[in-house]
Amino acid sequence: MDPERRHLNYIILSVNLKQHVTETTQRDDHIPDLVINRSDHSCIRSPSQPSMFLDHVAIHADLNICKSLRRLRTIIYHTFKVIYSGMVSDYINDSELFTNPSTTLDAALSRYDKVIRSVIHKQAPFKPHTLVLLPTAP
Repeated sequence: MDPERRHLNYIILSVNLKQHVTETTQRDDHIPDLVINRSDHSCIRSPSQPSMFLDHVAIHADLNICKSLRRLRTIIYHTFKVIYSGMVSDYINDSELFTNPSTTLDAALSRYDKVIRSVIHKQAPFKPHTLVLLPTAP
C-alpha cells in the first residue's frame, strides 16, 4: 500500500469513519472513489462494483435512509377581506355601545372590546390553515 493511501486510511479511521470502496475503480489500480460514512451508522450497505466501463468502474451503493416525516403546523386566522363595512357599521349602531351607553371609561372600553370581537367573529370567522414546515439546512 502506498504512503498516501495509508495516510488517508489512517485519517478515516482516526475520526471514526469507514471507507466502503475496497477494490480498484480504475485500470491503473487506484481507488480514488470514496464512499464514506460513520463507522457506527449502517446507512450504506456494501457497494457493488460491476464490470469496468472504459477506464473506470461505476460504484453502486444502496442507501438505507428513511425520508423524514413532514412536520405540520396549523395556524388560525381571521379573513378580514370578506368583511362588509356597511354591515359592520349597522351592527355597531344597533349594539349596546349606542343603545345603552356606559357612564365610566372602563365600562365603555369593555363594551367596545366585546362589540368589536363579536363583529369580527360574525363577519370574519376563524379559518384554519395547515402549513408544511420545511427542514432547516444543515
